[in-house]
Amino acid sequence: MEEMVARRRISNQEHPFVEEALKVLASEGHRITEPRKAVLRCLAEAQEPLTAPEVLQRLRASRQGPSVDKVSVYRVLEVLLEQRLVHQVAPTGGYMRCSHVHCSSAQHVILRCSRCAQANEHHIPDTLTKAMFQHIKDHHDFEPTAHHFQVDGLCADCQ
Repeated sequence: MEEMVARRRISNQEHPFVEEALKVLASEGHRITEPRKAVLRCLAEAQEPLTAPEVLQRLRASRQGPSVDKVSVYRVLEVLLEQRLVHQVAPTGGYMRCSHVHCSSAQHVILRCSRCAQANEHHIPDTLTKAMFQHIKDHHDFEPTAHHFQVDGLCADCQ
């Protein structure tokens, strides 16, 4: 993985997540700033969800790219969350990149290992979620407008 990241940096080729996220941000009228790119790159390279302080720590440790302050990291993460480019993972509140960039169509669940904290997104068939949302509407007089599915458990390596 580290070799792949190093090769991308040498060739100036961005991670696909970074490229897609920049397109979404630009299309939504957001400025493409160096701090935003740095935070996106940090999340793209992360193997686990990162809290805002962890993002800041990694950016400072890398010494590559722009100097980014604490407030900027929080603001960038807020924009990325609003644009559905990242997800917040409980219980730490860490941020992970959305593997379905600009989550608006596909239903998915975040599977988080409670031992090693690794988290991944997986597609869920629409038939499962539609049935659940219909049940909520019919039996609880509640109209779902947004959702966040996370299931905690043990990954294959930790079982």
